Amino acid sequence: MIAYLQHLTKNALDTETLKQVQQHIVTKTYKNKEIIGTTDILSRNLYFIESGLTRVFYSTEIKDVTFYFMKEKDFYISVESIYQNSTSRCGIEAIGETVVSRIDFDFINRLLGKTPEFASMKESLFVDYIIKTNERLHFAKFTTPKERLGHIMATQPELFNQVSVSYIASYLGMSRETLSRLRGEIST
Repeated sequence: MIAYLQHLTKNALDTETLKQVQQHIVTKTYKNKEIIGTTDILSRNLYFIESGLTRVFYSTEIKDVTFYFMKEKDFYISVESIYQNSTSRCGIEAIGETVVSRIDFDFINRLLGKTPEFASMKESLFVDYIIKTNERLHFAKFTTPKERLGHIMATQPELFNQVSVSYIASYLGMSRETLSRLRGEIST
C-alpha cells in the first residue's frame, strides 16, 4: 500500500508521514472464500488489494449477488459507513489466496488536514470510484446479457480461469445456464 500511495501522491509524502501511515496499516493474507469485510457492520476501513482477487457482494434473503470484482491495486471503502454512518451493504470475499492491507479511514482523514498530497490523492480515488460506479451502472442497465458477457470476455478473460461460473453469472445478472449458452454463442 505504501508504494502505491507514494505513486498516487507523486512521491510527495515525507518520511514522517510515511512512517505514521505504515504504523497504522494492517496486512493479512486471506484464503479462498475467506470473508475480508462483512455486510451489516459499520466499516471504517479503507482496504487495498496488494495481490490476488476479491469479489464485492451483497446478500438478500433469496441469494448472494456479486456486485463487482477487485484486483491488485484496487481500493475499497464502505461508502455507507464512511459518509452516512450506517452499516455496509456489501461484503468482500477473497477469491484464491489474496493479500489485503487495511487502514482506518478516520486516520487518513486526519492526515488530510496536515498533508495536501493526501487531499489530492483522496479526490483522485473518489473520481475513479465514481467513474467505475457509473460504468457498472451503465453496464448493468443499458447493455444486453450477450453484450455484458462479450465485454467481460474481451476485457477480463482471466476471470474465467480464476472465478467460479456462479460468481460471474451473478455479476452479469444472469443464470449459469444463460451464461453457458451465451458463452457458446460468442465463442463460435
